Amino acid sequence: MLGNILWTAINAIFPIVLMILVGYYLRQSGMLSAEFVKTGSKLIFKIFLPALLFTNVYEISGMGDISIDILAYCLIMIFVIFGIGLGVAVTATKDPRRRGAIWQCSFRSNFAIIGIPLAAALGGDTATAVAAVIVTVSIPAFNILSVVALSIFVP
Repeated sequence: MLGNILWTAINAIFPIVLMILVGYYLRQSGMLSAEFVKTGSKLIFKIFLPALLFTNVYEISGMGDISIDILAYCLIMIFVIFGIGLGVAVTATKDPRRRGAIWQCSFRSNFAIIGIPLAAALGGDTATAVAAVIVTVSIPAFNILSVVALSIFVP
């Protein structure tokens, strides 16, 4: 049983880790220029990621596949971690100018980038649809809370 769980986790995570390592190697070896990385990031975040999210949400057969409890749980946990992050930021540094950045780093995630492929690898189309809906709720929450976190300690 434990072996199956471990093997499933390795099969789901390894492709993501491998892609990160290849990207790191290509950047360090100079095969990818800083300009290419900047342009590629804009392309991914402004075109491909929104298109992927739209496609995943569009292909949901009905909202019956998505439990409102999951969305509520995710939002509640974002706010809980946001609150814990405030404590971390205040105790981690005495410099108020750095607290906002520390606070934001404590709750902001890369769920859209890593969560959707991981959901697809572990749960197939249904899990990908759930992850896409969670992203549509969590990204606006992250953005609003980031503005709060980054502006609260500014003199």
